[in-house]
Amino acid sequence: MRIDILFPTLPPSLDGIGDHTSRIAREMTSRADVRVLTAASEVTPIPDVRVCRNAFATQPIWRTSEFIETVLSDPPDWLLVQFNQFSYGRWGLNPFLPWALHRLKRTDPSIGIAWMAHEDFVPAISWKFAIMSVWQRAQFRALGRVADRIYFSIAPWVDRYNDWFEDTPVCHFPIGSNIPLVNERSTDLKQFLELSDDRFVIGFFGTLRGRLIDHIDAAVQAIRRRAQSRGEQDPVLLYVGPNGTELKQMLPAHCIVDAGRLPAEDVSRHLQIMDLHLTPFPDGISSRRGSFMAGLQHAVPTLGTRGHLTDQALIEADGTAFCLAPADDPASFGARASELYEDTRRRKTIGQAGRRLYNETYDFRITVPRFMDSLERAIPTNPNDATTPSPLIESSLP
Repeated sequence: MRIDILFPTLPPSLDGIGDHTSRIAREMTSRADVRVLTAASEVTPIPDVRVCRNAFATQPIWRTSEFIETVLSDPPDWLLVQFNQFSYGRWGLNPFLPWALHRLKRTDPSIGIAWMAHEDFVPAISWKFAIMSVWQRAQFRALGRVADRIYFSIAPWVDRYNDWFEDTPVCHFPIGSNIPLVNERSTDLKQFLELSDDRFVIGFFGTLRGRLIDHIDAAVQAIRRRAQSRGEQDPVLLYVGPNGTELKQMLPAHCIVDAGRLPAEDVSRHLQIMDLHLTPFPDGISSRRGSFMAGLQHAVPTLGTRGHLTDQALIEADGTAFCLAPADDPASFGARASELYEDTRRRKTIGQAGRRLYNETYDFRITVPRFMDSLERAIPTNPNDATTPSPLIESSLP
């Protein structure tokens, strides 16, 4: 099977979907010939994957359609379009992307189009967002209607948008961790960071965008109060990401160690010295949150938020593989952090259960083969045949 994957950005650029594109492309090579089409001129090589640099551009937006020529020069069985509204145009506006896919289908109907939506569209919470949501909704519908298969990164969107695309199978393709697991837990790293072995390390990984900083503040304060009441050292907040300066300005009262933006292997090492990993999102943790998945993968006891986009399967794992608090209640988040601080055995049990959940359900070695199965079963025996319905990835993975 031949698969082309389309996305504007790839590593070394800092982009979660670009990282995801690189990871799934690498995993697909065991069963398919894979080619990635990107707008980037500088890319990190992906083993056994052909990468077409500068295959298109997103500025000006009409140049997005340039990928058509590359696809038609060596037609794949499937074109997988990795999608986020803002990745293809300013303000999330690029009508040339659905137009290009329509043109591609008219030119060569044998090419299947799989559309992977990592986001839907901005909520109308302000006049600016209300205006943007008008064209983003239109693009969202147009892309879904041209696709032969639709994949969403979280199960709630499968349920929400299934009726929008009644004639097209809609299914769940969860996001795994983009961080490779480095099998070591080095005390040397703590020494390098000037942390004593018994210092409690609260971890926070990722950008500040879309994070509930007041929840982080509440968690650190609650643990610090508990530590002081027990005559123990104040905790340290270890931040891994590009916004350390801003975080220190927002939380000046806390001891923050800013590790900065790190290579993936070093992110893994830093995750493994965390005693508690915080993942507070306004819409809740879900199967599209790579930083949350990285915590589970590394067996770090993780505390997240429960919101309207939290997958039901994850809600059912609350208290077993990780812990959750309401996204609108920082005090509750702090209380749960304090409880986990006090119970070392429970943290270890939760961390181990989180890793099992990740390995059995969300690891790329599990999700990518299921995705490949769904595509292979959907390839018509005759290119002129109509697309044959087939079983796909379950809307909520076991």
